[in-house]
Amino acid sequence: MKSSGSLRYIKDTALLSMMIEYSNLSKATEFRSVVQEYDYTANEFQSTMNKYVPIEIAANKRKSVFSFPERFIADSNEKKFYEETISLIKNKSFILSNDKMKGFKNEVVPVIYRRTALTSATMNFMHMTKNTAEDLLKYYKTHNQH
Repeated sequence: MKSSGSLRYIKDTALLSMMIEYSNLSKATEFRSVVQEYDYTANEFQSTMNKYVPIEIAANKRKSVFSFPERFIADSNEKKFYEETISLIKNKSFILSNDKMKGFKNEVVPVIYRRTALTSATMNFMHMTKNTAEDLLKYYKTHNQH
């Protein structure tokens, strides 16, 4: 809208200012949630968490790719892997050993705090964008000269 030149027809500078502020805030909010949070979650957060996933759980995640195993298990190697994966998770409890627990705490807790901070900041941006939109609509309804 800003680049189309159509804003030049709006003579109410307060309304114009509110529209531009809303546009800027909504773009910043989208950038935070789509780019920053996704990038962090898909890369640093997930790779840190994957370090501490027991092999049985990792294998179980791989198994879940096979929603319909009969379609994918034409190859005997794939069938063997599928059967081994199922047997890995039977009657198992997945608790980190004490020697891994300290490393887990040192690495994962800061990553979780960072993810929480990113989510909180995005929610704050969403709240500000919502309030700006409500103010814009309220102003438009009370100052509409059409």
